[in-house]
Order: sequence, then structure tokens, then C-alpha cells
Amino acid sequence: MIIWEYTPPLWVLVLGILGGAVLGLWSAWRYVARRWVVVVLSLLFLLALAALFWSLLQPGFRDEHRQLTKPRFLIALDTSRSMNLAADADTDTRWERAQLALERAWVDTLAAEAEIELYPFDRRLHPVERNRSAWRELTPDGEATWLRENLHELAGRLRGLNVAGLLLLSDGLDTQEAHDDWGTEPLPFPVYTVQLDDEWEWEIEPDVRIVSVQTPRRVSRGWESEMRVRVAGEGTGDQPLTVELFREDQPVGEMPIQLPDRGGEREVVFALQHDEVGVYTYRVYVEPLPGETRVADNEYQVTVTVTDPRNQILYVEGPPRFEYRFLRRALLAVEHAVPAIFFSGPDGNPVSGTPGAARGADMSDDDLLQFKVVILGNLDADELTERRAANLVRFVEEGGSLVLLGGGRGWGVNGFQRTELETILPVRPGGVPAVEGDLPFAVHLEPAAAAHPAFAGQADFWAQVPPVLTVFPDMTPRAAAEVLVTADTPRGRLPLVVTQRYGQGRVAAMLTDTLWRWQLDPDSMDTRPYLRFWTQLLDWMMPDEEDVDRPDIDLMLSEDQVYRGERIRLSARYFDASLHEVGPPIEVVLTAPDGREVPYAMESRQVITERGRTYPGYVLEFEPDEPGSYVALARSVQGPDRFSSEPVSFNVRPYSPETIPRPSNTDVLRALARASGGQFYESAEEMDRALSRLSLSVEEDVRVTFRSLWKRWPLLVLLMGLLVSTWVFRKWRNMP
Repeated sequence: MIIWEYTPPLWVLVLGILGGAVLGLWSAWRYVARRWVVVVLSLLFLLALAALFWSLLQPGFRDEHRQLTKPRFLIALDTSRSMNLAADADTDTRWERAQLALERAWVDTLAAEAEIELYPFDRRLHPVERNRSAWRELTPDGEATWLRENLHELAGRLRGLNVAGLLLLSDGLDTQEAHDDWGTEPLPFPVYTVQLDDEWEWEIEPDVRIVSVQTPRRVSRGWESEMRVRVAGEGTGDQPLTVELFREDQPVGEMPIQLPDRGGEREVVFALQHDEVGVYTYRVYVEPLPGETRVADNEYQVTVTVTDPRNQILYVEGPPRFEYRFLRRALLAVEHAVPAIFFSGPDGNPVSGTPGAARGADMSDDDLLQFKVVILGNLDADELTERRAANLVRFVEEGGSLVLLGGGRGWGVNGFQRTELETILPVRPGGVPAVEGDLPFAVHLEPAAAAHPAFAGQADFWAQVPPVLTVFPDMTPRAAAEVLVTADTPRGRLPLVVTQRYGQGRVAAMLTDTLWRWQLDPDSMDTRPYLRFWTQLLDWMMPDEEDVDRPDIDLMLSEDQVYRGERIRLSARYFDASLHEVGPPIEVVLTAPDGREVPYAMESRQVITERGRTYPGYVLEFEPDEPGSYVALARSVQGPDRFSSEPVSFNVRPYSPETIPRPSNTDVLRALARASGGQFYESAEEMDRALSRLSLSVEEDVRVTFRSLWKRWPLLVLLMGLLVSTWVFRKWRNMP
């Protein structure tokens, strides 16, 4: 296609060139002597103008190159260990049938019309394999199957490309998902699935098992918690089952369920009441089915520690101020909590503001273990120190709660934002001084406050909130934060109370230093909103699983459930930091499922937590060979002082989810094919015939290139040659 590259009208170009030629010739005729040299220069000048004019009039060419692009056809091959299963020794495994499916004629047929890519997957999606000879070298040794996550990752990775379809060679058993309803989620390309084994090939052995038990392991006395139990099984004959719950071998509840004969899973929920302090062992039990041989997984045991919530609030303030005076009274009035309060004395050292408060102001790791909530007053970065700030970050990550009361120093440029606390702040401080007005600032509850426990109660109680005198501006709430209260100021409506969940804990920020005005407001003398706000806010911020009462040794498990043949790591440490290096050795006494108690010596070594913290401790690597429930207790083995831990339990399963003998989950395979517009094939032969006849759409790729005629090198050489010749000729004749 020819396109004209000059943008001004043609008459403008013609007029410009003619005007230049006439003006040049007239100047030469009028002011230059009429010699042959002038004639030659004039001719060169005219030729250069003519060449320039001709160049400007040259068109360009727009070329379109059309190329047919083959679509992609994907193969997702399950390489987890469940693909090694077969109904019996005389039947091909799922892996062998999947390999045979890749050797059929459909591969060659589609390869002529599409780019075939194979993606192996198990716990993760492995790199693509396009070399067909490499397909045979793959092995099914993955420890888990994350089918749903890998399919969605593959869909996101190839979104927008021409994908004709995906063949899924898998048994449909996803070991990450608790339910199978995810199979109806849409995918951007059709999924073709094939049955790699038949249910009639399997002799379904009656089996019922407890898959998992989830419940808080440390709770406070007087609280209620939930225990969620997942039960699975097959070969039940559709008969009802009973899930029984025992505490210290005394029945405390039971729940009837029913599992389909062909296999299924159900979840039951028990409500637990914790009225007495202590360590309690809960045992969940399902009676074996008639003819069931694998009975080690019919029970599951967990230990729950019930603690007495005392000394759970730490309040550290700078020099005393109005906020300190009123908040101290409010904390002492909270009936279910005993606060430890400190403020900065004249010499800068902490002074106890409550009787008997001896520890906490240093905010060491050991000190913080006593508390559920920490309130920081008007402290700057130098007063707080980096060490304390880092300890508070870990405190929140591990389930504690933090209230940032702040003030001019706390919210200033050298305040909380200059420490590690910056990572957990619910706002980004601007470091600007507080805004003060001639009149108090009206306060409003935001929509998020309506459902927040800090403002629970009658709706009309919080219909009118007392005003404040100051607000710290330029506070930008973070993405995960909730703005509960705002104030009207000359700079617009600004956040006043902001909360945020971080890690396992919670953080609240008070962006004013006059919240105490709620206590003195004349309209609130009867309702006392200041005390009510702090009481309800602290109730919300007190986590269920933290407490000051603790054993001498902390015993931790790498897992609370393993499978036979896997290793479990038990780690222990003394709570008293002075014993980390010089404490007596620690041993673990394991109570096996048959009741035998076996002591194991722990090795002294550095222990690394999941968050990367390192501390001196003791470790035991243990490989159980007997399925069932185990109870572990750590204790010291030397010296006059005897230390021990709370008992913890873990369960050993006879089979991993990847090795439980069971047929393929054809329900998920059918749902995936139906939801994506694909097809489910009951045999490899049916799949081969259908995919060989699959109609693929070829996309046309259009590429556009542009060529300008005047940019060709002969024309450029001619134009430059004329201009250079004019200059050379003038210099040769000594002309100016």
C-alpha cells in the first residue's frame, strides 16, 4: 500500500521550492558577477533544490505480512505418588495407563496442527516439556497433589494465548482441598479428562478414618472454642456413623454422620467449654466398620491447655500527661484484666504506675510472654529503642495485640515510624504536628465501626460520640486497615481510630492525644463512653491463645500429623532465658499408641523457628513406625530442680493422602470437563478417537512494516553529493 509521507499540502511544497529557486537565481543575477563559475554554482544549487523537492514527494510503502500461527494444546500430567496405585497386582497402574495414552495416534494428529506442550505437576507446576522423548523419563514421585492450584496457575500463565484445550491425565485426587466442589470453577480453555481406572476394578475395603482435627491448643478459662473434625471413608454400606469426643477418657459429646458407600468426607463441629485451668487430652473416635482392617486412624488425640488470664495488659507511657491519667483509671476499672502500668520518671527511667508491677517495661521477649495486649504511649524512637520495637513486632506476629496511643513524639518524624514498628502500623505517618482548632472537632463512627466489637451495644449509644481537641493529620491508612472513627477538621475528615490485623495479632492506632475528652464531655457523664470504648476494644484485642501461666519448658512440634515413615521434629527450650546455656539436658518421654513410655535424649543445638528466629534449645528427630496417637512430654534429667513441659500430642497415619488405596475421583474429572466446555472420556480408546478428530482454529498473525523511498541510500548520496560539490567548488575558486 502506497502512503504519502509529507504532511503539508502539495502546493505549499511547490511554492516553497519555486520561491527558493527564484530568490536564489535573482540574488545571483543581481549581486554576483556574471562568470561561468557563478553559472555552475547556480546549476548545482538548482539541482540540489530539485533533488530535495523530489525526495519530499516520494511516497512510502506499508507492507502487511500475514502468517498462520498454530494453537497450543496442553497436557497436564499428574506426577504424584497416587498415580502409582492400581486396583490389584494384575492391573496396570494409573501411571502406566497415562503413559499409554501419550503413545496413541492422537498426539501425532494434533502435532500437525498445534504446538503440544506437556506440564508435569504434583505439589507445584514443573517446567514445560516439549520433547516427547522426555515424557517417558518422568516419574510419579510427588508427595502431594495440588490439582486445583496448578490448573489455575496454568490458566493464568497462558491467559490471552490461543490455547485449543488441555488434556488432564490425573486421578482427580487433590490432597490440598477438603471438598470437591471446586471442580465447577470455570477455566479459560476446555479441559478433556479421561478415566485412568474403573471403580469396578477396585475391591472397596470398608474403611473410615479421621483426616484432621482443628482446634485452638491454648485457650483462656471461661472461653468457648470449636473443634472441627474431618472424617472420610468408603465401603460404609451407607450406614450411619457416630463421631465420639472424649476428654480425659470421659465422653463429652457425639455427632452422627453418614458417608456414601462409594466414598466421601464430612466435617463435624464440637463446641468446647473451658471452665477449669489445666491441660486436657481430647480424643476423637469413630468405631471401625465391620471388616475394617486399618483401624489405627480411627482415633485422633489432641491436648488443649486452659490458662488463667492474669496480668495481660502492659501500658508503657512517656512523661505523665492527661491521657495517662484517664487511661490508667480506665484500665484499673476493667474487671477481667490486671494491668501493669509504667511511665517515664524525671531521669527517663521507667516508674511503676501500679502496685506490684515489677516486669514488663523492658519489653524483652520473656517479659512480653506475660501479656496479651501492649499499649504504647507518647514514646519516640530513642526512648522505645530498636530492640524493644523488634520484640513488639514478633509479639504481634505471634498473636499479641498492640495499641499505639502515640502523641506528639510517637507520631512525630522520630516516632514509631523510625523503628521496626513501621512494618505493622495500620497507617503511614506523615510526621506532622497535631491539628488544633478553636472549637472541638466533631467525631463520627465510620460504617466499619457498626460491626466492630469496640463499638458493640445499642446503636443509639454511639449515635453521638464526644468531640476531640486534636487530630494528627497526613495519616494514610494501609490497604488492610479499617478506619473506625473519623473527625471533622479544617483539613477535612481525618482518621481518628484505625485498626489492622497483622500476622496472628491485632494493632490499633489512636491518632489524637485528646481521647480523654470523652471522659469529661458533659453529655457523657452518665454513659461513660471512654471506659466503655477501652473495655470493648481490649476485649476484642485479647487473643484466645496467649497467657502468662506457662510451664518451665516449651515443647514444640514441626507437625501435629505425620505419616508412617516420615520424620517429625520435636524442639524444646527453657522459658527462663538464664537456663538457655546452662540448663540441665532435656529428654522427651513419648507415650506410644499401645501405652508404652519411651524416653529419648534431645540434642542441644540452635533451633530455628518458622519466622527465622534462632535460640538455644534442644531437638529430637523421630521417625515413628507405628500408626496411632502419641503424647510427648519434655523434662529435665539432671540437677536438683525438675522442669517439665505441657504434654503435646501428635498423630501418625498409616497412609498418606497420596497412598490411600482408592479409585480415581471421577466426580471432579467430570465436573472439570463440564464446567470448561471440554469432555470426559471413559476410556483411552474413546479419548484417542475424539482428540484425533478435534477441530482446531488457526490464528492469523498480521505484522506491518513501513518503507520510505526517499531514505534509500542512492538518493541520499546524490543529495549530499550536490551539497558537498557546491561547497568544494566555492573553496576551489576561493569564493566566500
